[in-house]
Amino acid sequence: MKAVGIFEAKTHFTALCDEVVRSGEPTVVSKRGKPLVIVMPAPPETHPDRPDIFAAWSQWETDHPGEEGAPDFPDVVRHRSEPKPNPLEER
Repeated sequence: MKAVGIFEAKTHFTALCDEVVRSGEPTVVSKRGKPLVIVMPAPPETHPDRPDIFAAWSQWETDHPGEEGAPDFPDVVRHRSEPKPNPLEER
């Protein structure tokens, strides 16, 4: 299992996540030699309600190659139209 320091993990977090997803190998993040957390790929069942989102997006991109003014992917349009909760509002 790969190990990195917390400063390196913070500085290169996106690259660290990409590497973990690509390789499938978890990475231990430590601070002053003590392990803090393990960064690992999310299991496929993390989003059971949207199992084929990437396949659908890929198909949509294939169907709309570089079209000028092409509409956004349908889930993006839906996400943009949903009301956003006010984080300062008490619940």
